[in-house]
Amino acid sequence: MIRTADLLRPAFVVSVAAFVAAVAGCSSADPEPEEKKPVESESAFSPGTSSGSSGCGGSSSGGVPCGNTFCGPGQQCCSGMPLLTPTCFDEQYGCPRSQRKVKKDINYLSETEKKGLNDELLGFRLATYRYKTENAEHPTHLGFIIDDIAPSPAVQPSGERVDMYGYVTMSVAALQVQATQIAELRRQVEQLQRERTK
Repeated sequence: MIRTADLLRPAFVVSVAAFVAAVAGCSSADPEPEEKKPVESESAFSPGTSSGSSGCGGSSSGGVPCGNTFCGPGQQCCSGMPLLTPTCFDEQYGCPRSQRKVKKDINYLSETEKKGLNDELLGFRLATYRYKTENAEHPTHLGFIIDDIAPSPAVQPSGERVDMYGYVTMSVAALQVQATQIAELRRQVEQLQRERTK
């Protein structure tokens, strides 16, 4: 029997946080804001220009303009859905694509694997914080601390930066699991209602 309490856990909050960070193009959970680099990701983007002098959140002195920021050395500007604004990505990966033609070893997640991602995501401790380079007047950031969750699909292999595509995909998996739970609860309620009217 699925408990209603299972549906009230904070996966939705985490999903919203992931979406907001993805739209912003920079993860609030990156350890050093002045050295931020866009994460390796996958989706259908169109390529832009590359090179520059500062990474995500960098200054306007040099660098290639990319939305509201400037791409740093070894980066290029990518734009297109689902991003609402252009975003810098590491040049070695190019503007990431997600078509089947560019992938191999594709394995779709089972319901058990999605449930595992859901459970892992629900265990993320969310926090507000400031970077050590920011003073007390600076607004706090919202996110998770990599040290609390690594290793995780939401963290790049280096263990230093957020894998935003992995983070958002974990959130999608959690939403799918919860949608299945909701459908089962509805079925059970409808069954009880039918039995009461007999």
